[in-house]
Amino acid sequence: MANSEEEDDPHTPEASEEAASTDPDTLEVSDTKTLEALERGEYTKSGIKNLYIRYSVHLAFVTPAILQLCGLELLDISGCGISSLPPNLGRTLPNLNILYLTDCGFTTFPDLSSFPDLVCASLGGNSIASIPEGSLPASLVHLILTNNDIDRLPDSIGNCKDIKTCRLSGNRLSSLPWTMERCRNLELIRISCNAFESLPTWLVQLPKLSQLTFAGNPCSSYGSISYPPCPPDTDWVYLDDPRRRISNKNVVISSRVLGKTTTTISHRAAFLRRGNRRYSRVVFRAFVNECTDAGTPEDELAAHLLAGRHRNLVNPIAWYRADLEAWPPARAAGDEDGEVGDEDFHGGLVMQRITPGYRVLTGGRKVQPYPSERYSTTPLRICDLSVEGCVKILLSVADAAFHLHNRGIMHGELAGFNVYHHKEREHTLLVGMGAATIYTHESMEDLRPYVERIEVLAFGQMMERVMKLFNPWSRWDRVMEPPANLDNEGLAMWRYERHVCDELRRLRDECLDGNVIHRPGFWEVQRDLEVLVRGYRWLRDFYRYPLEWVAGQAGRGERERRAEGADGREREENESVEGEIVEEEEDGESDDGEEGEEDVSNEEDGGSEEGVQDEPRLQDTIYCYY
Repeated sequence: MANSEEEDDPHTPEASEEAASTDPDTLEVSDTKTLEALERGEYTKSGIKNLYIRYSVHLAFVTPAILQLCGLELLDISGCGISSLPPNLGRTLPNLNILYLTDCGFTTFPDLSSFPDLVCASLGGNSIASIPEGSLPASLVHLILTNNDIDRLPDSIGNCKDIKTCRLSGNRLSSLPWTMERCRNLELIRISCNAFESLPTWLVQLPKLSQLTFAGNPCSSYGSISYPPCPPDTDWVYLDDPRRRISNKNVVISSRVLGKTTTTISHRAAFLRRGNRRYSRVVFRAFVNECTDAGTPEDELAAHLLAGRHRNLVNPIAWYRADLEAWPPARAAGDEDGEVGDEDFHGGLVMQRITPGYRVLTGGRKVQPYPSERYSTTPLRICDLSVEGCVKILLSVADAAFHLHNRGIMHGELAGFNVYHHKEREHTLLVGMGAATIYTHESMEDLRPYVERIEVLAFGQMMERVMKLFNPWSRWDRVMEPPANLDNEGLAMWRYERHVCDELRRLRDECLDGNVIHRPGFWEVQRDLEVLVRGYRWLRDFYRYPLEWVAGQAGRGERERRAEGADGREREENESVEGEIVEEEEDGESDDGEEGEEDVSNEEDGGSEEGVQDEPRLQDTIYCYY
């Protein structure tokens, strides 16, 4: 079952159904009349490549009319009640690449090994309890088995060396076969709502794995976090001051629905803070339903509470923990859709509302489900941002990711479609916590560095997309000469941006390293990006306020030299007791160090004699790329 908050995949039923209405090679059976025409053989020689019979009619078996469409490349018979496939179906339909059997009646995984080129197999929402050995084709790339009763995967899944996405949420798995270590191309795996008490080490060491979700397992439980302390008899918890009482009068919830995801229904609301006379516009998110592809609603709610406040996150304001009877808007929304019941409500959050002007960083979603109608779903285009603007966006995302991982939260979908940017305010938001996983459990202690660096890989992949938003004259992958009409400040800025582009390319390559543990953590990523952002500020200050800048930098340089001298004297005192051999070696290093200090002082003196401004720190941080 695909999650509504994830990037649109061309191999999902929604994406395929959207293309069905415009493709002349596609037949969509939506009524019995079209089905009867198919059974009469009217479409046998029409060259049909994509056939959809999903949720429209009931089929007890794959009819001979379907088997006569030898050129089929996509077959979607989801929700039709089929419980078995004819033998050697792969030989009858040799060109079939995509097969959807979602919400059918399968109890055993069908044998798909006869399909020579099958790329995607979706059998979510069945009652599959076992997968026989050898039933998976080696050509498989996308495997969807969510919401079944599988307790064990076959060892032959290791033969699917090209597999990229594997969705196994909502089963009874407690381990993965060791043969999956051979699946070196695996990029996304979701094992939420299973019975994992720990994760295998080889899983977090896969070189291309960038999205991992394991919420709703014993090794990742929302019950392990500390909820805000509050009186036991209160429904509302004000997160800024949990012991301060607030009531229903502080929150006005409208029945108007702003957005929906698989785990939330978002309503327009107003919140009255203590001491204020006017209500402020907010969003109330009700957490509903049960296990999804990305976890449980309790996991998402707990991730928001544990994350707390951050300038680059949509912050929660208040927590509603009462039952559904005290919240009429949820019942009204549930009655409309026929889905939300008393047992489905798991609490709610009053959250900040996104103000107008934010735009999605990159495309990827057909529908933006985040609860606000006040932003544009049109992604930022090329040339919309400067190099400095892109660096600031990356810094904001890295800062938010570091904040989350510092609290033991994995975002789960760190991608451009979960980043909103306000160009005028130069502010960036990281949203979309639907796939978040809390990994503070003691069984994850040794794997925490690997879990963080899995998401660093996703950040590196997002960097590649963000770097394409640069202005053309400073594109990171072009070698260009500076424009002739630039003044000294403009020329220095142009050269610095070339240095920034080189540094971004270096940082991107480090984030994309195939060895997981060799990737930098988000603290190192944040530090490197912060240095680049400071360089812009220092460069502007140097040209706009030269005298003040020189005085401040010279004073700081003198303080740092004094500190280095004190550290050197302390180091010499400590080393004097380590023996004659150590003293001789350190004497030689000390001579080299003294010569180095003299060279630096000579360069600075020479610069002063030539009338050039003294710039001790800028020389190291900005002009090193000349």
